[in-house]
Amino acid sequence: MMHTNTTMQAAVLHRAGDFRMEWVPRKEPANGEVEIRILCNGICGSDVHFYREGRLGPFVVDRPYIPGHECSGIVSSVGSGVTTVREGDRVVAEPGIPCRHCHHCLSGRYNLCTEVRFLSAPPIDGTLAEYVIVPDLWAHPFPDSLEAEVAALAEPFAVGLHAIRRGGVQLGQKVAVDAKQLISHRYPFSKTPEAFAMVAANPQTVIKTLILQLEQHKRVTE
Repeated sequence: MMHTNTTMQAAVLHRAGDFRMEWVPRKEPANGEVEIRILCNGICGSDVHFYREGRLGPFVVDRPYIPGHECSGIVSSVGSGVTTVREGDRVVAEPGIPCRHCHHCLSGRYNLCTEVRFLSAPPIDGTLAEYVIVPDLWAHPFPDSLEAEVAALAEPFAVGLHAIRRGGVQLGQKVAVDAKQLISHRYPFSKTPEAFAMVAANPQTVIKTLILQLEQHKRVTE
């Protein structure tokens, strides 16, 4: 069955281990909002915690809700006053939606906003649905040359890029990578923790990361 104008399908988490595909209300975008038809979703570690344990820190699944916050899609509808994107644009949704009025927001550090609404942090619904609505400024276009599956990794990539900038990592430096924290790809590494060397690439070009598996128990000496 396909969705109607007033309903859509979503993956609803009722409690730990209890995922259900259900029909839920499909809302209309308000002033300054856009509706995104989801093309692809990533699965965050937080989603896994909520599914397996029903909670993560202070966030508890105490009522049915929709997880997911790493997504790409196509703008399917826009509310009044939207000028940044239009219907048909391919976009990724930035999941942390701040108040935009506090000191942190006005100083550009909106990630520190204490009133932030984060998609998929219970009880706020996320993106494991046919559609999601976000403020227009939180829908970021991506080019047709980029696959939707790759675009869905924009949010975790941004987190890593921010950490690199905060850590002062420079182009060409060698860094140690914890293989257990790799996102989106699984490699047949040994269960024993190993060291890896990664060559940093220019993020403004096509990023090619070289990961070299070292011998078991071997230390990075450079």
